[in-house]
Amino acid sequence: MLHNHFIILLVFLLPFNSLLGQSAIAGDLVLYADDFVGNIPGRDTDEYTDADSLQKMIWQQGWELIFHGKNLQADSIFQMIEYEVILFNDTTVDHDYVIVQKQSSSSNHWGLYAWNPLPCRSNMILQAPHPRNDSNTGDQAAYVFRYIQAQALMIAGTHRCNAMTNSSCSGTTQVCGDSPEPYKISDLAHTVTSIFQFTTDILLQHVSDPYFVQLHGFTKQASDPYVILSNSSKEIPPDIDYLSQLADSLVLIDSVLTFKI
Repeated sequence: MLHNHFIILLVFLLPFNSLLGQSAIAGDLVLYADDFVGNIPGRDTDEYTDADSLQKMIWQQGWELIFHGKNLQADSIFQMIEYEVILFNDTTVDHDYVIVQKQSSSSNHWGLYAWNPLPCRSNMILQAPHPRNDSNTGDQAAYVFRYIQAQALMIAGTHRCNAMTNSSCSGTTQVCGDSPEPYKISDLAHTVTSIFQFTTDILLQHVSDPYFVQLHGFTKQASDPYVILSNSSKEIPPDIDYLSQLADSLVLIDSVLTFKI
């Protein structure tokens, strides 16, 4: 209830000139994502910062407006935290998307997010938390998002090793250095304080029966399979094991492809 009161207050405080226009772009969504990933801050530059509680409240307000098709009002809200709403027509498939991205002058490197107003798979969300370090996963997430017409797409806004601040995530990694060290807060698969995770929570509440598919990459050794599938648990699902179904489908599509669940 507090959030609803705050939404009303913010809307009435907006200047009228912030409602006058909204950007619209036509092009190839995968190429657009590729350009975004190619320009995000790299490792060790310490440009990534988490959003504070007020910024997260504004972020949620903006998404609530997008969910109700009020994209112009959402754009005005996101401008308050140096983000914007882009209406994107993908000319490759002739389909419209709503993109939330940072303004060019913004230092809030929280990522690129796309919403599909007319999805074929309304409960599927594609995520790329390591678009630079797990090479090509940002492009792959955008490609899958477009061609299965999923509900949403989420791509991280910096290299996973960008920040100097450590995450509270347990365990260590050598991905950012020669010796094991804690994960960084810019490693969005290993932190719960990011806008990336906050958006996941928002979609979890809004999307009916959601499935989040997160793409990762690894350096393949000779003994490794080509594909690793995980449901982020050590336990076999008690009801429906979708990964086993996916594995059966992969065998039908490509009998040479090796994989492991």
